[in-house]
Amino acid sequence: MIKYNNPRKQAFDLLVILLAIFNSLSTPVEISFKPDYIEHGPFKIANGVIDVIFLLDVAINFRTSFVSASGEEIIQPKQIT
Repeated sequence: MIKYNNPRKQAFDLLVILLAIFNSLSTPVEISFKPDYIEHGPFKIANGVIDVIFLLDVAINFRTSFVSASGEEIIQPKQIT
């Protein structure tokens, strides 16, 4: 079980936020202008890696505790799900 206030988890959350911002800026450019560099090489690989990180984030969030409305930390996997 990962604690909600774990520094590594918080750093990973920051990474996911930055990648989401990157995606929100690059996707409209990709759709609107269809530049050649997007179809090949590093950009395509980076998009694949970002997608895997987003999928990993979903899995990690199912294993991360949270604080309920009453202020108690929930650590039971069934309640987290």
